[in-house]
Amino acid sequence: MRNLRSISYVGAQGNDHPIVVAYPQAMQCCDLVNKHSVRAELGNTFEISQPSNPTTGYKWIPLFDQMHLELKAETFEGPSSGLGRGGRQQFTFFAKQRGKAEIRFVYKRPWENSFLKQDYYEIIID
Repeated sequence: MRNLRSISYVGAQGNDHPIVVAYPQAMQCCDLVNKHSVRAELGNTFEISQPSNPTTGYKWIPLFDQMHLELKAETFEGPSSGLGRGGRQQFTFFAKQRGKAEIRFVYKRPWENSFLKQDYYEIIID
């Protein structure tokens, strides 16, 4: 388990692992086989970043408890050159109620019913 402050990254380095960023307080994170635990502070935002390549039609779709969390922004950051290259899809969430919530990300094409992969995040809001 790692204690993170300010802008911090969780997971191995490289583009194929999720990155968690917390603002502005400390949080605890750990990787547990596709399930990630994030400690967030009530009234603050946090970001989750997933590797993505929208040129394939796939994108991450977050499914989450709207009673505890609010999705504030979704962006994509990719290379400035190199058609067809992947990047990172970033999601900014606001912790609006104390307790536990889960975010399930599915990587899928919007017009298909099946998904390619999924990631789970347990959010503990203090």
